Amino acid sequence: MFTINRLTKFFILSFCVISPWLVFAADKPFTGVFEGQGRGCYGKLFIKTKTIEWNTPFTVCKQTPYTILEKDFSTKSPHIAYLLKNSSEKACGLQVIEVKFNPEYPDYWKAIGYPTIDDFYNKNDPNSDTLSCSIWVLKGSQLMGF
Repeated sequence: MFTINRLTKFFILSFCVISPWLVFAADKPFTGVFEGQGRGCYGKLFIKTKTIEWNTPFTVCKQTPYTILEKDFSTKSPHIAYLLKNSSEKACGLQVIEVKFNPEYPDYWKAIGYPTIDDFYNKNDPNSDTLSCSIWVLKGSQLMGF
């Protein structure tokens, strides 16, 4: 007959108690406040748990709900792409906002705005239309979920 020793019971019980917390930590949203500078990029990018807002001289995306289109934080250059839910109105001219980290410049991130989802998927096409800005985490802001 099969018997479970105390150590095995401990590991099984520990896994049952800890596993819901591991799932919770993995689903933690990426949030933060970023700032850009320069002629076309001066302004702020606000990423909240359910909305995103990006204000620059060339585009003003008011607080808009989003869905996560793509996310990969397991590489040296983690990135996340947000699909703006109210993009049919084209209020700000962007349908996708992508945020990338470059480990060669650890103080900076890159925000890229794409007018259409096709521009996002064809980002290597030299004819793809984008707004690309170097940004950094605003002092006093806390970057979460990364």
